[in-house]
Amino acid sequence: MKFISKIADATHELFLRWVLINVTVAFAVAGAAYHGLLHIIYLNDPSYLTYLITLLYLAVTAYTGVRTYWVSRQQKLLKEFKQKLHEEDIVDITKTDSIIFNHLADLRATGKNDQTVILMCRSNDVHDKHEVIWHYGDVLVNLGLVGTVVGFTMALWPFFILPEFTFEAVKGVLGTISGGIAVALFTTGLGITTSVIIKVQARYLETGTNQLMTQLAYLTETKLIPILRVDEN
Repeated sequence: MKFISKIADATHELFLRWVLINVTVAFAVAGAAYHGLLHIIYLNDPSYLTYLITLLYLAVTAYTGVRTYWVSRQQKLLKEFKQKLHEEDIVDITKTDSIIFNHLADLRATGKNDQTVILMCRSNDVHDKHEVIWHYGDVLVNLGLVGTVVGFTMALWPFFILPEFTFEAVKGVLGTISGGIAVALFTTGLGITTSVIIKVQARYLETGTNQLMTQLAYLTETKLIPILRVDEN
């Protein structure tokens, strides 16, 4: 990932990581489609769980992308604010809508130079919006396990309704048995795979969020609070 840091030094490094993950996934899906694997997976699933897993995965990925872009943008604005503060030594809380300006506005509104409670509330608010990503990452695995149950139920059900266990009777339900096993394998594999991808994205997002809050706390303690104290005096 070092080359990403080089090309994104002044841009959205975190968001570019999200893009890289999804471009890689897109190429993998295109390869699977080219070799006919998607046709096998989706057209041989009478339970339609693979469709549900895919739609849920796309929705969670899109939400993760939005949140990743927001955190990446806040990191960029924080860096620009720090640079401007170093060059001009002024603080303009009305210039833009970002976490650093809102944080400073809250500090001024409270009239206190202790940011502990404000920072904790702000951090909790940001992290709470990311909990849904982890939740649906687990839901994808659970849907895959449901597919396992449904698939093996479909595979074994003919044995419960066969009038007699003869070679001809078993031969007649082999298609149903193989179809049920296919459902079990495809839904489980798809659920686990999509869950892993979602959680990788979520891990990068959480790491970026922690870095953002750490940078915010450090900048406030070392630069902004001293300025507020000077203004009060």
